[in-house]
Amino acid sequence: LGPLIREASGEEAFCTTDFARKRYGRVMQLSCAAISIFYMFIYLVAELTSISNIYALLINKPTFDANWNNINEGYTTGIAVSIGVITIFYTGIAGLPSSIITDKFQGIIMALLVLILTIAVTSNSDNQITHDEFKEASNWTEDGFYALVTLFIAILCAELFNQSTWQRVWASKDTPSLRRGFAIGSLLVFLL
Repeated sequence: LGPLIREASGEEAFCTTDFARKRYGRVMQLSCAAISIFYMFIYLVAELTSISNIYALLINKPTFDANWNNINEGYTTGIAVSIGVITIFYTGIAGLPSSIITDKFQGIIMALLVLILTIAVTSNSDNQITHDEFKEASNWTEDGFYALVTLFIAILCAELFNQSTWQRVWASKDTPSLRRGFAIGSLLVFLL
């Protein structure tokens, strides 16, 4: 879908809202921009909150008490804000190339983590299961099917407005590079 939209948008386009304007007009461009901004706001808040909560877990600082009350909101907010400020700082100075460099670095780290986790999980004999255990765990149910369809639709619709994914479409050198990058990324996400 990415190469088709990039080709249909023309040489002057640099984001999906440009495609929406060229194909459907100014009102659709503004609608797509509003939806994308709203989506990216929610996405960034969730991502930064998750990162700060994971960091708190790594240093053994509880973020919630037994009643799920946030007991260290100031701490996790401080972590999230500092990550956001640092990211805005380096992308404000260096722009898209800095984002691409950090993406490459994160990709290498993720590939190494996937490799290490795969080796650790498959080499431990406690992780081996019998055929009957696998059959029971992978039982097909109607509720499971509904969850599968709902999850597929939700992720598909959300990713259509995720500008971090589309950024890679517009920034890729050519279509083969784009396809290769998405194939490798998809494989690594699948392994996780």
